[in-house]
Amino acid sequence: MNKLSEPVLNANETLRLHRLDALRACALLLGVVPHPNMAYLSEADYFWIEADSKRARIASSIFFLIYLFRMPLFFMLAGFSAYVKFQNKGSKAFVKDRLQRTLLTRLAELKIMFVVAFTLTLLIALGTYHLFVRFTWIGRILNGKRYFKKERAL
Repeated sequence: MNKLSEPVLNANETLRLHRLDALRACALLLGVVPHPNMAYLSEADYFWIEADSKRARIASSIFFLIYLFRMPLFFMLAGFSAYVKFQNKGSKAFVKDRLQRTLLTRLAELKIMFVVAFTLTLLIALGTYHLFVRFTWIGRILNGKRYFKKERAL
């Protein structure tokens, strides 16, 4: 074999297939073409906030042709890289790596989302309390009679 085509690996390195990296980069760059054209799709009314009145069938054709090719390609590349990683590391190390990469990041994401959702809910609740609760019978129970005008006796 030619020495240029043989991979040179140290003890701690794994084989990296640069052709697959280039393929993934090309597939990512293909995403630049359809995204600006989404407003001109004939189906843009269903998923685009402000669709353009001038529609182009060629934009729809290019968009769906690229997506029919891109998304399965990403799934195949992800499956292939997971298979190679599984073969190189073994099942326990693979599961541990997947849990670290996915589960821990999702837990951190959920924590951030919970804090944001709790803060927004609290702000909405405090903001709407004055309008919907304070001057009702629930407000009388919670606050007493201090916010209500005394009724005049005739």
